Parts: sequence; C-alpha cells; structure tokens
Amino acid sequence: MARTYHVASYRGKRKCQVDTCGLPRIEHTINNVPHPYDGGTIQCEFCHKAILPGMAYKWCAPRVHSGVSGRKRSRHEEHPNWKPSELTSSEVLSTIYAMQEDVDATLAGIVVDDDGEGLIDELEAIATNAAEEIRSAATLRQEASEAIEEGFQHPTEMSDQLASDAEELEAWADEVEGVTFEEYDTDDEGLDADDWGQQQMDAVRDFTSSSPI
Repeated sequence: MARTYHVASYRGKRKCQVDTCGLPRIEHTINNVPHPYDGGTIQCEFCHKAILPGMAYKWCAPRVHSGVSGRKRSRHEEHPNWKPSELTSSEVLSTIYAMQEDVDATLAGIVVDDDGEGLIDELEAIATNAAEEIRSAATLRQEASEAIEEGFQHPTEMSDQLASDAEELEAWADEVEGVTFEEYDTDDEGLDADDWGQQQMDAVRDFTSSSPI
C-alpha cells in the first residue's frame, strides 16, 4: 500500500500530508550553505551531483532507532521523493514496504482484457511473490529472536515479541498466498470487465496492505 508521509512547507511550496506510518519528515528548502569551494558542498544522493547555493532541494534523516536520527540525506527538488522502503532503518519494515511498493507498481501497469483472460493467473503470481517477501521478513524477525535468546541464554521480553512478530508475519503470508478471485462471467451484462478486474486487484491490495507489525 502506498504510504503517505510528512512534506514540510517552505516558501509556501507544499502542504503537509498526514503521516500514517511513522516515517521521517521530508523537508523542502533552499540551499544557503557556503560555496562548495568553502567546504559547504551538499551532494544529491540521487544523481550524485552537488546541490549548489540557491538550489531547491529536499532532505530527510531517517531514525536509526527510537529518538535518534541518522545521517542527513539530500536530493535535488526535481528528483523523486524517497519511497517508504528507503526511509526506514529496519530491514524487516523495508522488506514489507518494498513488497507493497512492488505490488502497487505492478497492479498499476495491468491492462484488463475485455474477456478478463489471464488476469487471475497474473494476480495469483503477484500474491505468491508478495507472500515470499513477507516470509523473508518473518525469517529476519525469527533470526533476531533466536540471536537474543542465544546471547542471554534464555528468552527475553524482546525475543518473545520478535518471535510473535515472526508468527504473525507467517500467518499474513499464508493469507496473502491464499487470496481467492472471482472468475469473470462474460454472460453477466451488468458486469464490466474493467470493474471486475478492479475488484480482483483491490483484493490483492487489501491483503498485502494489512501488515500485522
């Protein structure tokens, strides 16, 4: 599922959107650092070119853990915003966000034929791939839980929580992989192929957007 995140407004350029997933703010401003020859270079991580004084740019500082921000990351204003998967330091959340981004991008590119031919096979493949990514995230959580237990030589509250997360992710993967679709009835004159196709794609979106963690 596409995630929204804060977009701060400088010079009246942008309004602020609601942050629904705890991702860091993306600030939009104008570069007023000293001339790069004075040691004030800001580099764009997208094109790897300098952001010179007077240029519009955006930056963010994803948290490395609770209450602590990581290094400042900058891009020229005209480049794409960071995706949610790029704005978290958690490998597990990055895996989940990337899966959701891939699902959204793939669904957006689907064209439904007049007879609905091939759509269900395509959606089942999308769901299967999504489930595999979710299981990868579950494995990371389980490995983290086992590492803590090995270090302390006994279970802890954190290891139990991570193990619980892994179980919930595995259950979510099963749900995503088990999503069912309705066959298109070409004899139903009241059902348009595009509308039917959208309903089936919405089913994939609903299942893949409902992360338990």
